[in-house]
Amino acid sequence: MMRMIFPFVVLVLGLWAWNLFAGPGAGSPWAVYDQSLLLSGLLSIALMSLTMMLALRPAWLERPLGGLDQIYRTHKWAGILAVVFAAAHWLIEMGDDVIESIFGKAGRLHDQDYSGFIDTMRDAAEEVGEFAVYLLFAMLLITLLRKFPYKYWRYLHRGMPVLYLLLAFHAAWLTPLQWWQQPIGLLMAILLLGGSIASGLSLTGRVGRRRQVRGTVTLPPSSL
Repeated sequence: MMRMIFPFVVLVLGLWAWNLFAGPGAGSPWAVYDQSLLLSGLLSIALMSLTMMLALRPAWLERPLGGLDQIYRTHKWAGILAVVFAAAHWLIEMGDDVIESIFGKAGRLHDQDYSGFIDTMRDAAEEVGEFAVYLLFAMLLITLLRKFPYKYWRYLHRGMPVLYLLLAFHAAWLTPLQWWQQPIGLLMAILLLGGSIASGLSLTGRVGRRRQVRGTVTLPPSSL
């Protein structure tokens, strides 16, 4: 499990650190707030994208990870960690009033001015992300409830691709523009594209279709 998740997280952290000292106001309380918000959101959507791609059960990963059961465990824990970082992202977002009450607005980095359409889409992405993260928390609580019937949980789990697409929309529009010109932007594009394709395949019932085989059960004459 950790043989994939740990290097993946290190890669994400490394590319985030690449851009860490490039922004203005480095070291100020508001800069720490902004970077913490970005990092938690980045780790969450990155791990969620990995979760969605692992849901495809890629055969080429079975040997390096040690079998299909290990792919499932990696999928499970990547999803749990994604929700943990999403919770951290949400808590940091809610903490801006606390920072403002302590340090004031001095040094706060203001968002870049955008045109009407982009500004509207960013507002929509923020609202969609807040709604989706509440659903994500609810899914985690239901998953952790051992008494919740699996026959109902598996139907809820099928809605995860839709939830991922909402969060991908949130991440794509709220990612800083300068990131798209850096290696971290390339990683984001690959992850969002891969996770979106995996979501589409899941929603259309194509997961594992190529690996299905048709068989015939023949009973011996003595059992008839």
